[in-house]
Amino acid sequence: MTKLRTKLHFAFLPLIILMAAVGIYAILLTYYLVSTVEQLEYEDIRSTNAVSELITAVNRTNAGVNLIFNGYRDEGAAVIERNRDIIEQQLDKQQASATDNEAKALTEELAEAVRTHVNLVEMILDPDESIPDSYTLRREESAQQISELGGAIIERNNASIANTFNAFEIRTETFIWITIIAIFAALLLALLLSYRISDRLVHPIEEFTEKAELIGQGDFETRVSYHSNDEIGRLAQSFNHMLDRLRAYRRLLNAEITQTRMTLETIVKNLPVAFFFYDQDAQLIITNDAADHLQNAPEWKNGMPEEVNALQRQVQESHKLYAPDQLDDALILHVHNEERFFLPTVFFVEGDRSKSGVVMMLQDVTKLRLTSDLKNDLVAIVSHELKTPLTSARLSLYMLSEEQFGDLNDVQRELVATAKDDLDRQLKTIQSLLSLSKIESGSSRLERQTFHPCDLLENSARETRQAVEEAHLELQIEAAETLPDIEGDPFRLQLVLTNFISNAIKVSPEGTSIVLRAAQQDEEVRFSVIDHGPGIAPEYRSRVFNKFFRIPEQQTKGAGLGLSIAREIALAHNGEVGCESEIGKGSEFFMILPLRWDAHSDARAQMSTPAPQK
Repeated sequence: MTKLRTKLHFAFLPLIILMAAVGIYAILLTYYLVSTVEQLEYEDIRSTNAVSELITAVNRTNAGVNLIFNGYRDEGAAVIERNRDIIEQQLDKQQASATDNEAKALTEELAEAVRTHVNLVEMILDPDESIPDSYTLRREESAQQISELGGAIIERNNASIANTFNAFEIRTETFIWITIIAIFAALLLALLLSYRISDRLVHPIEEFTEKAELIGQGDFETRVSYHSNDEIGRLAQSFNHMLDRLRAYRRLLNAEITQTRMTLETIVKNLPVAFFFYDQDAQLIITNDAADHLQNAPEWKNGMPEEVNALQRQVQESHKLYAPDQLDDALILHVHNEERFFLPTVFFVEGDRSKSGVVMMLQDVTKLRLTSDLKNDLVAIVSHELKTPLTSARLSLYMLSEEQFGDLNDVQRELVATAKDDLDRQLKTIQSLLSLSKIESGSSRLERQTFHPCDLLENSARETRQAVEEAHLELQIEAAETLPDIEGDPFRLQLVLTNFISNAIKVSPEGTSIVLRAAQQDEEVRFSVIDHGPGIAPEYRSRVFNKFFRIPEQQTKGAGLGLSIAREIALAHNGEVGCESEIGKGSEFFMILPLRWDAHSDARAQMSTPAPQK
């Protein structure tokens, strides 16, 4: 099996060979040019320079002879001696530069003429030597012969240089044409390689891309039609195998989705709560039997009640969950000539435009609401009926403890004190039950005022300061004077903070501090009471505001109603309460209130004065 890499190597081999051949030819041509230039420099140019220097020296010796003839013997002799050495040196260079037979023959004739000329010049240097009448003619003829032979050698050298440069031009032109041909051949090979590579690589990749787009559109029946034994062929086989597995998985997934959808439809259809699904255009498209029962009511024949439509629009715009858990937040709707209470759960479903919308579920809590009202009425009646005799008994015990009807012994005094404490505790519990019942039923109104958060902190601290000091604790207030004013009933809100502080006193070790803090959070103010007690376990933090709940590990007195009353007061102000704690480091009980309070937005705005104690 031939690998794709090997095929690519063989495809590029002709181009590599062509480039290597051009490179080798360029190296050989460069070597030839360099060696030829060196030969020119060593032979022809050196020979030309030597002959030129030799002729110049011969002419200078003639000038020296003329000086002697003119009476300047010493000066002429010096010129002759100096140039005679130059003549010998340049003649040696010329003889060394002559490499071929023609050059050697011309050089030999030149050497003979030089020797003749030198002998004639030396005759003039010997004062005893007689100078024949033909001396000047012979000397000038020898000098002329040297000039002619030198000119012939120089002319030959110039012709050799010209021939060499002509050869340079021919070889350079040949190299240029070879390079041009090689470039065109390389381009042609590159085009052929590009076509082959695109045929072997790009075309399969394009096919893979096209098939992947089809798969992305949901077409799992397509296949890649590429058959080869190379890597792309194996990739095509793996791709088709993957498609087979995707098809099988899709069939299984479709079956599971169908089954799940049928199950969900059955669940929704049989839900005991009314189920409504609105699309993006607020059109009702899915309902169950309970919802159909509501829509068939005569009161709903003209459409959904405005309260329901308002909730749908609110969640449609905000995309936020609306799921109240208090019975007081239930919608009061008329169905089949009956007043019924429905607790709504509304949320937004994300998705594309065809699948997103709003889900609304209306849970019929009429029985729970009536039961709650009955319970509150029963608690109020029983508490009220118990309060009168217990108050009378408490008064009698106080009179006995003051020994208004005679002296008591120690045992009688202890029994009376125990009974008095038990009655006080029972009366507090009954008072708390009455207060909680009135809060939940809304039997009186809150006193709406505008006040500064620091005033609420100061009043709460003042009321609990004695208890703090008796417990050997320190109460610290942390609040900025720049906090904005808030609206609410300061008296009842003070009850919340004093309840938080009272609970903190019970769990704080001696010598520690309790922090009373207020801070702004956007359009709200957060009031906190922070202690350094043992903390609250995570499993109890969400239950501390429930009625009658007491943390098992904490041996504190009380009926467990104080935090429940605090929560109801905060809810009546459109606020909330909470607890944050860390084991071994302490707890923070907080109340968050809006700066502006809408007293009509919560039914618990009508309430009585509680006496919260945990």
